[in-house]
Amino acid sequence: MGSPEYFQRDYERYQKCSVADIREVVRRHLKAADRLVVSFVPEQSQRSKMADIERSQVPDIGSRSTFRPPAFYSRKLPNGLTVILCERHELPKVAVGLALKSGATADPLTKPGVASMTAAMLDEGTTSRTSLQIQAELDRLGASLCSSAGLEISNVRLATLEKNLKPALQLMADLVLHPTFPEEELERQRKRRLDSILQERHDPPVIASRVFRSIVFGEKHPFGRDMDGNESSVKALTRADLEGFYQTFWRPNNAAIIFAGDITLEEATGLTQEALGSWQSGKVPEVDIPVVDPPASTKVYLVDRQDAAQSQIRVGSLGPKRKVAEYYAIELMNAVLGGAFTSRLNLNLREERGYTYGAFVGFSYGREIGLWAGRMGVQSKFSNESLAEFKKELNDICAGRPITSGELDTAKANLTRGFAQRFETLGRLVQQVAEMLCYDLPLEEISRYPNAIEEVTLEQAQAAATKYIDASRVVVVVVGDLNQIEKSVRELNLGEVIVVDVEGKKLR
Repeated sequence: MGSPEYFQRDYERYQKCSVADIREVVRRHLKAADRLVVSFVPEQSQRSKMADIERSQVPDIGSRSTFRPPAFYSRKLPNGLTVILCERHELPKVAVGLALKSGATADPLTKPGVASMTAAMLDEGTTSRTSLQIQAELDRLGASLCSSAGLEISNVRLATLEKNLKPALQLMADLVLHPTFPEEELERQRKRRLDSILQERHDPPVIASRVFRSIVFGEKHPFGRDMDGNESSVKALTRADLEGFYQTFWRPNNAAIIFAGDITLEEATGLTQEALGSWQSGKVPEVDIPVVDPPASTKVYLVDRQDAAQSQIRVGSLGPKRKVAEYYAIELMNAVLGGAFTSRLNLNLREERGYTYGAFVGFSYGREIGLWAGRMGVQSKFSNESLAEFKKELNDICAGRPITSGELDTAKANLTRGFAQRFETLGRLVQQVAEMLCYDLPLEEISRYPNAIEEVTLEQAQAAATKYIDASRVVVVVVGDLNQIEKSVRELNLGEVIVVDVEGKKLR
């Protein structure tokens, strides 16, 4: 419109508009002679009369159908890079994922956020392309590309049409092999990240999760730090930090490239050798994950957010690593406790009491250590009642109200029937393989899931609850208006109550 203040002039025009003006517009433009009238004449339905349905009975959901996951094939290049393929020829599309077995846990102790920033900067410039040229090339190919880092893995993801796979893969390889981490782009990314950190300091769900992890693991533990860094570490990041991380961990013998789509293993191997065969392998240092002791007793940490209508609650403790013998029993136990919409916790706090829109429990697994956490946002006035019910559900599943055979059957049905959704897109296929690599698991583990779930016994599921859930030794974090909730939360006598700031630092 030529001016950022144009909206004000537009607003004034609307204010000046009169009834006479509107009538004149109607007279000039809404003419009966120009109208089109469409009439629908009822016809006799050709369908047979619907059979009477007995709506008082819940229909039978039928027998469980067997889903067979697609097959995966792999080869290794001379430089140590593993090529993995899942063929899907229904559409002329290919998804590609480069998975690096290093992430935020490899960050220097004093500089969290290095792995994340390194991944984010890959598409900001190479020795032969600027960031704008990279994006223009992606647009020309009709491809999409992104890069990111998690706790123990970094990813570069590419999606393209099969006919454009070769040039798209070469572009992806340029980002992986020749990043330059330009200073001007680093400053732009730094500003964006600092703005995001500032916003998150006012976001109760983010505050609750951050404080919870820092208390469970400790603020200096790789799992207790922010993956994207904090304000001081992001300000201190340098181009040399990114180059150092890249040179140390971005090696082909520390990675795998995953293809899913309209391509064969021979084609995928040949294209990868051509694009990434020159990538030099190197010694990758092991990342030490310190051992953490679980809490000796329950402690409650309160974070004040004045005038908050809701309280964000986190309850949990340390959990197992992914490669644990009871993994499938834990998944089923958690589906009963809080891992599904029909779980005990959600039915109690949402369906029966109406305290929250959703209450769930999740297990987060790592290579050497894990975490389990319950999460919910509840009405402030029901904060103490919600905590009391949460504790009751934890105690019940361990001893007071053991898992029933009916609950176990429902959990098995939910998990096995939902398993197919993990493979419904090419991107999800790539993600499944990347997760196996992250946890150092064989590809056969993917297809093992349905049968392994079905084989879990009631005794095994109950034993998992007894072993990994202890309501007397949990960390509780509540972010809310302390003027409304502190007194009633203290009266619950769950354990020592500590007031902390948004970073988890003790205030009183």
